[in-house]
Order: sequence, then structure tokens, then C-alpha cells
Amino acid sequence: MADILSKIKEIDDRLEELPKGTLTYKTINGKKQPYLQRTIDGKSKSIYIRQGERERILLELQARSDLQAEKERLLAYWNGIKQILKKNPCLDKTMSLGYQNFATIMSNHWFYVDKTLFIEEWFSSQEMVSLITRPRRFGKTLMMSTVDHFFSPDKSGHEEYFRELAIWKNKEYRSLYGTVPVIFLTMSCAKGGSFRSAVLSIADEIRYAYARYSFLEESEKLDVRQRMCFADSLDRLYKRDTDVLENAIRNLSEYLEIHYGVKPVILLDEYDTPLTEAYISGYWDEMIQFYRKFINATFKSNNHFQKAVITGVAKIAKNALFSDMNHVCVHSSTDSAFSACFGFTEQEVMDALQCYDIQEMQQVKKYYDGLVLAEEKICIIPGLSAAI
Repeated sequence: MADILSKIKEIDDRLEELPKGTLTYKTINGKKQPYLQRTIDGKSKSIYIRQGERERILLELQARSDLQAEKERLLAYWNGIKQILKKNPCLDKTMSLGYQNFATIMSNHWFYVDKTLFIEEWFSSQEMVSLITRPRRFGKTLMMSTVDHFFSPDKSGHEEYFRELAIWKNKEYRSLYGTVPVIFLTMSCAKGGSFRSAVLSIADEIRYAYARYSFLEESEKLDVRQRMCFADSLDRLYKRDTDVLENAIRNLSEYLEIHYGVKPVILLDEYDTPLTEAYISGYWDEMIQFYRKFINATFKSNNHFQKAVITGVAKIAKNALFSDMNHVCVHSSTDSAFSACFGFTEQEVMDALQCYDIQEMQQVKKYYDGLVLAEEKICIIPGLSAAI
């Protein structure tokens, strides 16, 4: 937007330097003679253009006409951009690459496609546990980070990040900002050539979740035994004791509910990574046995959380991972629910290109015209159903 206004200002400055008026012709002695029709002191006057000045003035008048046409184009473009930015206020910002943390993007005023209505759509649903599968690079991790920064009390105090976004227009949800504790885990780290190395990576991730709420060790709302249990779990996680992993998130949920008086939200990103890595590296049986217990303790036998989102690329067959859970609602790429919340719609791509003044939509469609998912194909491997 600033560049457009700067260009308009440059045009206005240049127009001030060029002669004003309209070129007209008068027939004198049978010959057409050029005159410059100008308004001086509120009166219209015709000024004869001398022979030696004609070429210069004619060029200047043509330049004025061209500049005015360009100004009109820029103003129309600017008005179009303003309409786009009413819906998506960060489309004209500087483009970044590879960042997946909402606060980092917003604090640096970087390009961001507003998907915050997902918060309202998901949180108002009757689903307790939502499993959302999408291909890679569809913005799943950034969405989880956005949800985390919206609800978490420990990340509140930055209303300016959301003030122009769609979710902030809803007064009901605006009142929820910074009021719901969040447990945010990503299993993208759970990679390794052995079961031991993968589980240690999971232990480190759970340690990060505990360390985020280390103040619970001194919370007066927890009794002495609960504070001691929290401190002991955190200490054992620092020592990478894997025996505490199965019930770690369930226990943390209880402590957070007691401290805040509100049941937390659980976000589990890339949940399928440990199993796909285990299948590839040959320790599937060990991982599925451990992971099923962890998932069930976190989402099935846990009465201390209110809602959860699980994201990943693959759909894991129920008999492999969710056999004891009947409250998991699965939303694949072909599901209408949350369909516009991940990835870019064609309109969003068009709007983004317009904000950058790039007239290459057809070229973009030629290189990448989205995913056509008439029906989802399932690839079956032992115990694992992967959406591809």
C-alpha cells in the first residue's frame, strides 16, 4: 500500500511540473493553429502555442495524459487492494519463508493469510477431539501456533496480533482471548533409527510442555502433593526418564485445570510421524504399543481437558491407534468441515497476487493448480492407513 501511495505522490509532483490545459485548434486564415486552453483566475483563456514551443508542449501534454491515466489505474488498484485487505489485512506484507510461529510472523509484520475463523469453527463445534489430516505444507503447524497464541494465558498481552484479523470481530471469541491454557506438542521430532531414540525425542517434547508451566511448582492453587508430583515429573523428564511419558499429559492437564480453573486445550501436531518413522525403520510393534497407551491416556482416560486438535498427514487405522476411542472426529482433505482453513483457496491466491501487483494468475495455475480430491485414496500398510 505504501508503495502505491508513493507512486501516486510521484505522479502528482510530476503533474505539477507539466503545463496544465487542453490542446485545442483554431482555424486562422484557413489554417489550423494550436492553442492551449487554460483556466487562469477562474477564467478560461486560449494561449497560442508558438512554432518553436509546439513540439515540447505537445510532448508535455501527452506525458500529462499518460500520467493521469496511470494515476487512475493506480487509484483503482489501490481501492481494490483496500477491499481485499478488509478481509485479509496481512496480504500486502513482506513475504517470509519457512516460519511457522504465529507471533514471529505477526510481530515482524510478515505476509499472513487470515485463517483465524478456524478457531471459531472448531471451538464452537461439538467435537471433543478433532483429527485433521492434510498434505504437507498446508499450514497445519502455523494454525496450531495461531490457536495456541489466541487462547494461552501465558502468551496473551499481544492483542495487536489479532486486532485486524477475522476472529477479533466476534465479541464472544474476543472475550476468550488469553483465557484457556494450552498444551501444545509436536511429534515432528520423533524420528530416529531406533525405538529408543524416537521415544527420547518424545520425552524431550513433553519436557518442553512441562517447562512452559514450571510456575506450577509454586502454585498456591495446587496442594503440596500435586506440586511435588509436578516437580518430580519435570525433573524426571529432564533426565529423559521415559517411564513418566504415558500419563504425563493427562497429569499436566489436571494441574492446569486446578491452577486456571479452566480445562485446557490440547494440540498435537504431526501425530503420525512416530508411526511412519517406526514403520520405515523397523520398530513398528514397539512404537504402536507405546503410542497407543500414550494416546489413550492423553485423550481417552483424561477428564481434565475440554477440546483437542490432532493434525497430521496420515489417517492411522482405528484398530492400530484409536481402537478404544469413539470420540475422535476425522476430517480429511475431502471433508467440507474446515475445508478453507488449511492451504490457500484460489481466491486467496488471486488476492495475494493482486496485493503484490503480480498479473500472473494463469502462470501460477499452470505451475500449480491446487489439489483435485474427488475422492480420497487410501494406501494400506500393516496397521497404518495413510491418506495420499
